[in-house]
Amino acid sequence: MPYGVIMEIIEADKILNEVLISTGINLGHLIAATSLWSAPEVHDYLLACGDRGAWRPNVRRAKAGEKRRTVVDGILLDDNTLANKYLKTALGLPSKNFIGFEVCHIWKSSCYDPVYHTTIANLVLIPRALAALSDHNCTISSILKYRSFELYGWFPECENQPIKPENYPDNWTEPFAFSKRVSTSLSKRSWSEQA
Repeated sequence: MPYGVIMEIIEADKILNEVLISTGINLGHLIAATSLWSAPEVHDYLLACGDRGAWRPNVRRAKAGEKRRTVVDGILLDDNTLANKYLKTALGLPSKNFIGFEVCHIWKSSCYDPVYHTTIANLVLIPRALAALSDHNCTISSILKYRSFELYGWFPECENQPIKPENYPDNWTEPFAFSKRVSTSLSKRSWSEQA
């Protein structure tokens, strides 16, 4: 059906899938080739600290009606600022060196869980133009979950172990190195920092 014809329901996902198939574009390969991941050693270090992989425990995204930068029942409310900051720190470069990227939580709704909001194995940087795919495309969500498991051996305790999806990309960028800068940042983690 031509797109100029008025239809009762227009489904974006259906249109997108039709165009992807007809053009041969593979979104998974785009995500794999452009996503930025922390070194697995960062996750291992944080696990060894007893923080279940979180850079800063007891932080979660504020829900509608909650005020960012407030503490509720010992939990600091964030908007993604801290998740963004800590992932970039885990990559070993200043935040200003990453232009046009968004931090994405791999497991949907995990940003609202104070155990997983800053868990490095739950975070990836994706170019802004593609970032929404992590939340709104089941295929991309599946490949990100499996990639995190592949790199870190990690998935949330309340979830099932991810299964390798069909057509799983093989063109992933290598995780950033575990540099001296990253090691120093890990040893200097402090909860006195402001969001």
